[in-house]
Amino acid sequence: MTIEARNILDDATDRLVAAGISSARGDARLLLGLVLGRDDAVLPHEDVHGWSDDHQTRLDALVDRRTMGEPVSRIRGWREFWSLRFRLSPATLDPRADSETLVEQATAFGRTLTGGGAGDGDGAGAGGDGAGDGDGVRILDLGTGSGCLLLACLSELGNATGLGVPTDGLAFPPGDVDDIANLMRPKQDGGVLESSGLVEVVSCLRPDGTAIKNDIRKGVWVAIEADNDYIRNCFEEYKVVTDTTGRYMSLYKKWHLIGLELCMSVASVGL
Repeated sequence: MTIEARNILDDATDRLVAAGISSARGDARLLLGLVLGRDDAVLPHEDVHGWSDDHQTRLDALVDRRTMGEPVSRIRGWREFWSLRFRLSPATLDPRADSETLVEQATAFGRTLTGGGAGDGDGAGAGGDGAGDGDGVRILDLGTGSGCLLLACLSELGNATGLGVPTDGLAFPPGDVDDIANLMRPKQDGGVLESSGLVEVVSCLRPDGTAIKNDIRKGVWVAIEADNDYIRNCFEEYKVVTDTTGRYMSLYKKWHLIGLELCMSVASVGL
């Protein structure tokens, strides 16, 4: 049957208001849109065609989730950030709108590194090739988020590159310092990474909760792939610890005094 949207929204809105949801009206419109297979909010004056008991049951279930405090973005499974859509999962954080200020500052700084001023917009935009468009800039995204900060920056600095996080969040594989090279390689090469160029964390605990000796929990590391025979031979000549193929190796620092070193790093950027 055809029904005016406000007749559906009023009940959903009342339930959300009773649950103390401050954004009840807007949330109800978004949830109705989700039931109807739309990304946008449904306006109260719209006619909803083919409304059925099944639609109402699905909307009631979504409203129940919202009254329990689950954000609309989690219910929909995605969040718009920097005009880009990011998929959410239980393994990722929900991008916050105020984090866009980080993207603004990072991209402005990135343009100063490549010859275009912070206010130079000529080179902005993915795929551009103008001055200040990220030539030579590499961005590291740390965390268990959706990758929104890195991808938003790359959408503005079209020639920049970056290291991101795994699609389903960090895996925290257990291992000691000598395991890093074997762990931190793509799955196709016997490691745990879904692809190269990702950030990961090595756990100091085995799955049964027992501690691993010679762990890296207080340090930092980087895994390196030899992309030619010369570098692979250097690994052998310097007798560094590599993976079983001799193609991957790692450099690590057992102690990372983040409370002291981070302040110095931030100050060096500002100065």
